[in-house]
Amino acid sequence: MLAIAGSSQAENNIINFAALTHSDQQEVVLRQQISLFERLNPQIKVRLRMLHGENYPELLTNYKKVANNVDVLNWYSGNRLKQLVKEQYVTSIDEFWYNNNLHAVFSDATIEQVSIQDKVYAVPFSMYVWEVFYKKSVFEKFGLTSPTNWQDFMSMASTLKSHNIKPIGLGSEPPWQVVAWFDYLMLRINGAKHYKALVSGNLAFTSPEVVSVFTHWKQLLDQDLFNDNHHLYNGEEIMPLVYREIVGVNLSGSISLSGLPKYVQDDIASFSFPQVGKYKDNSILAPMSAIALTQKGKLKPASKTLMAFFSQYNTQKMLNDAMQTISPILSTENNHSALVDDIHSADQIFQFLDREMSFEMAEFSKRTMADFLKHQNIKKVTESLEAFRLQQKEQQ
Repeated sequence: MLAIAGSSQAENNIINFAALTHSDQQEVVLRQQISLFERLNPQIKVRLRMLHGENYPELLTNYKKVANNVDVLNWYSGNRLKQLVKEQYVTSIDEFWYNNNLHAVFSDATIEQVSIQDKVYAVPFSMYVWEVFYKKSVFEKFGLTSPTNWQDFMSMASTLKSHNIKPIGLGSEPPWQVVAWFDYLMLRINGAKHYKALVSGNLAFTSPEVVSVFTHWKQLLDQDLFNDNHHLYNGEEIMPLVYREIVGVNLSGSISLSGLPKYVQDDIASFSFPQVGKYKDNSILAPMSAIALTQKGKLKPASKTLMAFFSQYNTQKMLNDAMQTISPILSTENNHSALVDDIHSADQIFQFLDREMSFEMAEFSKRTMADFLKHQNIKKVTESLEAFRLQQKEQQ
């Protein structure tokens, strides 16, 4: 059991909690949970600060404006968390982590996303999974099964195309969905080790490993497997095209289901991105947020009481249900879907290229990869990405 008993702080003890918010429904449920916490801990008051922003730099700027008055922070995991650690905004929670036995509550792959050099800096809180989504009734009609390798994936695409369904849906403007194709091809062809080297800036984009990624990607383009005019679509607009049988499959985050009516969701399923290369890599893309303790917050025992509350499955479930996301906690109550199973069985979890790379490199990569879909010149795209990588290294 997590220790959530009230502290002995004075009646006026106030904890400043800054939280990422993406919808009105999420904000309503968050306020409800804060009210519950205050009823359970009447000696503690929580001042909730909502962090809004359309992009990462905006969010980071908003946080830094209030950082000196924040005790507990809901923030991104992985490289984005490392930046706050490097700038000494957040502190290690090792003592809190082990006192509450949290190493038994999360998978090793999940813990890795909130750890730096064997120290834990945040409690995993919310995540969603990138998989390939499809309409179950369409697959049943054409006798298709979930492909597990590249050959089967290409065969599935050929079948869909023969029935006048564009095999793959894609929205390339803005180009965030494009990057997921690069991420998964890089992982499946080359394995997690090479992927880590690339996103950390230690592998050339002109290397054979990366050239192979664009070669496989071009195979899909050469066979005209993506929907026409994908540059006119936002990635969020593709899932309805799957249900309407305009496109066959859609590589997307599970959060994209949230805008669909339940009767539509009931006919949608997904499969993990198929194996491509020799590595048999089952790593997944699962962007995750977490709850961190700031340097200011570590001086207040009540801050850990609030963190403990948000480390409980029931609290996480209420908020994740509102966001159509998933709690990372290992729980028998949580093991009810294939998406959850995929999270817990993954060897490694990655956030997504635009959170794994430096912001500047990620932004340039997204736009350059979207341009590749137009010109389809492998030499051009790899040399352009490599030139920018080298430029970034010189500036470090």
